Amino acid sequence: MPHIQGEVLIRRPVEEVFDFVADERNEPTYNPNMIGAEKITPGPIGVDTRFRATVRSGRRPLPMRVRYTAFERPHLLGSTTQMAAAEFSGTLTFDPIPGGTRLRWSWQARPKGAMRLLTPVFVPIGARQERRMWTRLRDNLEADGREQSTLDRYLPDPQVSERHSRLVHAEPSAVQSAIGQLDLTGIPAVRALLVLRGLPGRLRARLRGGAPPIPAPFTVADMAGAGWIPLAPGPQELAFGTVTRPWRIGDEAPLAMDPESFTTFSAPGYAKIAFAIRTEPAGPGWTRVTTETRVCLTDPRSRRRFAAYWAMVGPFSALIRRMILRRIRIQVER
Repeated sequence: MPHIQGEVLIRRPVEEVFDFVADERNEPTYNPNMIGAEKITPGPIGVDTRFRATVRSGRRPLPMRVRYTAFERPHLLGSTTQMAAAEFSGTLTFDPIPGGTRLRWSWQARPKGAMRLLTPVFVPIGARQERRMWTRLRDNLEADGREQSTLDRYLPDPQVSERHSRLVHAEPSAVQSAIGQLDLTGIPAVRALLVLRGLPGRLRARLRGGAPPIPAPFTVADMAGAGWIPLAPGPQELAFGTVTRPWRIGDEAPLAMDPESFTTFSAPGYAKIAFAIRTEPAGPGWTRVTTETRVCLTDPRSRRRFAAYWAMVGPFSALIRRMILRRIRIQVER
């Protein structure tokens, strides 16, 4: 039976997050596949409360029924969801953490009829949809009162965005120091992915008479010398941007420009990519570290090319960022 699980950190009080999620009528604000939802049982929301919703499947609207099987405010929400093609059951848990809430989801999927033949793909597709939905919830809840970030200024309307966050049991200054000293190629899996990604370029170089070496020690600060434009110098936030063609793996040829030109650049055929890693206090002795990547494509053809590229590379990009956060935590907490 397919099992889908994950978690996200939200910088809002646990009661606020629970109450917003528990009212299914709010889901269309963060689930792009849900058209609408209504409560169909009387009284306050609790165990056995039921909702009727409509979701998109391709171009067709499909009915969905939700029933709450557990309700322990503000820590646990259990439910079953009935659709024509599948049934889902599981829980959402809400744990208070320094500076916010850890939201975890755990679902069992039961495909019906012909959909049983697609059981092997339920987990990767479902996991991607769930993370996208709960990430959007996080972004919506955190937007209220949030200060504008560097990426908000330089790339405010991305077509693709990815954000990962981790709590670290250390003061912000110690975490900032660790970020500045972190050798990305010192993380074996990250180094392996960088080597694999650079293979086409090294093969081309070998055919021309000399292959560049495997990546040398490389820190976040070194990005400025690798075709990235410094957008924020730190220490609270390090941010970089680049204009390139990432789908030409090994031959991306990033354009040289200053931050102002990066903001206004719109020539077709390119991807504008911005990356940031920032720290913020999350209570006495705690720091929240967040990495964020945004991508804006300059024309429809580039969007199609990037979509094919990202389908292959996106999961590895997310893995790299999670490993970076893990290494930072290990480095400062040991």
